[in-house]
Amino acid sequence: MNLLKNTLAVAVGLLLSLAACRQAEAPPASTGATYLEEIQTFQQERDRRFRSPFSQLAMVHRAYLRDAARTAIGNGPEADVKLTGEDVAPVHAVVEGSSDTPTLRAAQGAVWSLDDPPQPLTELRLEDRASFRIGRFNFLYVLHPSWGRTFEVYDTRLPALLEFTGMEYFPIDPAYRVTGTVVPHSDPEPIHLIDSHGSQRPYWIYGELHFELHGTPCRLEVYSTTTEAREIEERGFMLMFTDETSGKESYPLARYLDVEGSASGTITVDFNQAYNPPCNYSAAFTCPFPRKQNRLPVAVRAGQKWYRGSVSESASH
Repeated sequence: MNLLKNTLAVAVGLLLSLAACRQAEAPPASTGATYLEEIQTFQQERDRRFRSPFSQLAMVHRAYLRDAARTAIGNGPEADVKLTGEDVAPVHAVVEGSSDTPTLRAAQGAVWSLDDPPQPLTELRLEDRASFRIGRFNFLYVLHPSWGRTFEVYDTRLPALLEFTGMEYFPIDPAYRVTGTVVPHSDPEPIHLIDSHGSQRPYWIYGELHFELHGTPCRLEVYSTTTEAREIEERGFMLMFTDETSGKESYPLARYLDVEGSASGTITVDFNQAYNPPCNYSAAFTCPFPRKQNRLPVAVRAGQKWYRGSVSESASH
């Protein structure tokens, strides 16, 4: 009797273990109103950002301060960051200091905060993501991991921004939410990806992501700027891919998809959250593109479609 009980207990334990494994391997629940609302919220938030003071549609210039001790902003010959408009002075403001937290000082013109209502600024200590306004231009100070101290300049009167009516997406389809397996390389390979300005951007091929779409086995190279497991888990991966819709229904050169960071093992991959590189909206952005190995052999009719509305043709200097 004890032997029978022990045998039954072991069998039940094995069945529960197998069920737990299957549950762990399956992607999170991907049907029903909750999931549709989740993706709709994601899309609505993206559209909201395109109407914000720092819309990608409005970016007209990216200025690299590097180690300059003084940077002048204005429309005159002495200006390092040149703006246009009657409400911009020859030397409207200056940035002083070569540290990561330099000081912005108003010079011949008024500088405003982005508060509601705006407040005049005579001096502002610039920390990462600090913002201010000169004339019709919104400035964002960014400590970029590749370029260091950087100004992003946004034109609030740009037709591309004023004419924006919303992004277009493929219908939400839970079939494009799948489980993928991260297979790390034992020795990650350093490579350079070409960006939208023709420059080379350093990355590691951390490994591969294996998954299936509509029964078709697929794999993507997983690019990363780090090989440290802790940093990968904190930052996650940004997948870059093309597919059979590229250049027809989706942006020709790439789409991006943010996924959780995992040094190895299974992750959820939801192509309903795929989005276009920012260079689809403004030539001022520099966007890395994947290698040809990351062209999927299927049509991914999920996520964002190719944006063909008005875009900024300005380029960064």
